[in-house]
Amino acid sequence: MAMNDGAPSRRLAVGAWLTIDATLDNEVSNLVRSGADLDAPEVARARGLRERGWAVNREHPERGLGPVGWPPSEAQFDITLSKDDIGYIVDLLTHHLEATSTNPAAGDAPSVRLLQEESNALTREALDALDALR
Repeated sequence: MAMNDGAPSRRLAVGAWLTIDATLDNEVSNLVRSGADLDAPEVARARGLRERGWAVNREHPERGLGPVGWPPSEAQFDITLSKDDIGYIVDLLTHHLEATSTNPAAGDAPSVRLLQEESNALTREALDALDALR
């Protein structure tokens, strides 16, 4: 895991971070299901990034005014992210987007496909926000 000593604070919309957080959560679940220990470096990295976002949420003046205890999706917050962190997150989001785009939920109910399309749109928005930070 990359150290963040001296890493700059980056401004993101809460909605973008929630998409990132969900992707990091999926990554942790996938790694653990694949046999990785909770203290494995790749698990610790994803968990550490999630915890960093949670810490920012705890201090945010609009905490609890948005989804599931977070500030509103359009609210901004500052989080410390190194270029390496951003690259790691971009890779995860890109992989998620590629996987869901090449394996659409076409056989599922239309509502499932709609949710997948909405998730992909949010992922593209988060990628755009991260690209702007590079």
